[in-house]
Amino acid sequence: MPRVLFVRTPGCPHCRRMEPEVAAARRRWGGRVVIEEVDATRRPELVAALGIRAAPTFVAVTADGRVAARATGATDARGLDTLADAARGGRPGPTVPRVLALTRLVSGLVLTGAGVGLGGIVLTLLGVALVVWGGVSLVPRRPAAAHTPGYLPR
Repeated sequence: MPRVLFVRTPGCPHCRRMEPEVAAARRRWGGRVVIEEVDATRRPELVAALGIRAAPTFVAVTADGRVAARATGATDARGLDTLADAARGGRPGPTVPRVLALTRLVSGLVLTGAGVGLGGIVLTLLGVALVVWGGVSLVPRRPAAAHTPGYLPR
C-alpha cells in the first residue's frame, strides 16, 4: 500500500500545526494512500536510515517500499497531494523544498539587483545570501542507503 510517512516529534509546534492538513489529506485520499505518523524520538533508526534531520518531514513511499519523494517542513494540501501522487507511482512535480529553493534564488537575484541599483549594502548582502541559500538547496544530495525495498516494517 502506498503511504506518506509524517515524521514528527512530540514537542514540535510545526508538527502540531500540520495535524489539520494531515487529517484533511486522509479524508481526501480515502485510503488510496495511507498516512503513517512516525514519532522520531521512538524510531531513531528509521529517522537515521532516511537521513531526516528536521521535523516535520514527509516521505512518500511506494507500495514496493521505495522512497519516491520527500518534503521537509510544514506544507500545504497541494504539497501533500504531490507526495501522495509520488507514492502511488505517478511522476511528482517539483517537491516543496525545490520550489522554495527556486523562490529563494529568484528573490535573492531581485534583491541583489535592487540593492546594487539603489546603492544599499544591506539589501545587496541580503540578496546575495538568498541566492547562495537557494543555490545550495538545489544541489542534489546523494540518496540514503535506505532507498531499497523492504526497509520499512510491514
